[in-house]
Amino acid sequence: FGKQASADISKDKLTKLLGGDDHEKAGFVQSVVEDYAQQLAAIIRRDHAVSHDVGRIEFPASRTTPARTCWFINVAGAGFDAHVIERMPARTPSKFAYLAGALRELARYRSPAFRLTADDDCEAAPSRLLLAFVANGQYCGGRMHVAPAARQDDGAFDLVTIDDVGLLRALPKLARLYA
Repeated sequence: FGKQASADISKDKLTKLLGGDDHEKAGFVQSVVEDYAQQLAAIIRRDHAVSHDVGRIEFPASRTTPARTCWFINVAGAGFDAHVIERMPARTPSKFAYLAGALRELARYRSPAFRLTADDDCEAAPSRLLLAFVANGQYCGGRMHVAPAARQDDGAFDLVTIDDVGLLRALPKLARLYA
């Protein structure tokens, strides 16, 4: 790479993507894209590798779905977390969208029984959990602080579980995650 990098995106293309003829907005986006391109080029030029753990979840086949493997780099959630995400619109502009969805769904959600198994194949007794997170990062869902000790390069995942609790006990727990 050379010393300077930039994005070759025309203002016409940006205004079309943005929907409308707002040249000021297109100019702003153009400068943002150019800034990010320059920052990315600088990172690549430094040739500095950064370790980052990656998680893999294997879902066995069922009567209705084939077996599949999913990868994650931040947090994988099950239970209530998956329930909320499945019901969110595809494009949600607000950083509080997850919180709004969680509050909307909390009253109707019924916690399933979980059976958790770690790498050592030691299986915990089945129990009802509101949710379970396998965390590689500290935050998810619009800045919920779910795993304060998680590090993305330590070779380990943090398991965070919240027991099945009633609506009145779940609300303060949810609020603490955003504190």
